[in-house]
Amino acid sequence: MLSDLDARRQDRDHVTGVGAASLTLAAATVRRPVDSLLDLGTGCGVQALHAGRHAAAVTATDVAPRALAMARATFTLNDLDVELLEGPWLEPVTGRRFGQIVSNPPFVPGPARVDYVYRDSGQDGDVALAALLRALPGHLEPGGVAQLLGSWLHVRGEDWPDRVRSWLPPGVDAWVLQREVSDPALHVGTWQRDAGLDLASPEARAQAGAWLDWMERERVEAVGFGFVVLRRTDGEPAVVFEDLLGDVADPLGPETAGWLDRVDWLRAHATDDALLAAPLTVAPSVVLETYSEPGAEGWTEAGAAVARLDGPRWRHEVDGPAAALLAGCQGALALGELVELLAVAHDRPAGEIVTAALPAVREFVRHGVLVPA
Repeated sequence: MLSDLDARRQDRDHVTGVGAASLTLAAATVRRPVDSLLDLGTGCGVQALHAGRHAAAVTATDVAPRALAMARATFTLNDLDVELLEGPWLEPVTGRRFGQIVSNPPFVPGPARVDYVYRDSGQDGDVALAALLRALPGHLEPGGVAQLLGSWLHVRGEDWPDRVRSWLPPGVDAWVLQREVSDPALHVGTWQRDAGLDLASPEARAQAGAWLDWMERERVEAVGFGFVVLRRTDGEPAVVFEDLLGDVADPLGPETAGWLDRVDWLRAHATDDALLAAPLTVAPSVVLETYSEPGAEGWTEAGAAVARLDGPRWRHEVDGPAAALLAGCQGALALGELVELLAVAHDRPAGEIVTAALPAVREFVRHGVLVPA
């Protein structure tokens, strides 16, 4: 893998190597066979290099000639045939569609300037990400998947999921997973250190002041960072926003593939009758946790939760009937039959349990706590 040394980091056209962002995206990418894959903003070519293992044809684009030269050398050294195209954003692939798109775009929100090509879009705030999310589905084959890193502003008086949701075109499943939230000062300091600046220098202080002044004018309270997964669909779109803050030990690529499969399954079982007719089983990695609180007479049980011990470690609080329903999900009986048994055991109308349980069951399936038998 060829890239610039850190000594050139002050140069506007610096080509970064395999950094944390590149590894994060590579670990989150779905690795299923596809006929065609686009690496948008390839940089030194790391995502395209990974894609060569599962894509029959790989296309890589970049606006920076120096980056394309580095990527070409990388592909030559690895005997990988990649179509390289120069140009901004999706312009080089106008009119074309792909089975998969991956991108680590210039996502750093800030004033409309370009200090470094690899990270600055030249557009105000998160405007570039908004335009990219609107445009990407038009370059996907039916069922095609796009995965990218992104950063969005938390604006005073706005809910961040509503802000990002407004950028999504119709006809796409979307999973937006927020991994970090930084206050304005931390955001600015992080990217100044990334640029190798001495934060105590007059240059860095002036830049930080201008950046923070811009954030104040734009009513920015915080900056979110995470993954965006889009899939072109003809069905009723599933659009989900979630926070997954903190470290995740396992790669998210298998989890993303599983999420897409589970969304398909839920769409096929969208009606209550279809879901009730399905046999389900608790995933092997799921455990039931109970917790207690101290009191005058010792510990008193305070609640329970089911949690996965793999992937993102999704965790859901459950009450007694929900825990009993999950315990019965062993693949032998349909969900509706388990509800009937639970209604008899707790002396409650089955319809009441259905109304209370099915939304939770859908969440359990989407998070891989319950899986089709």
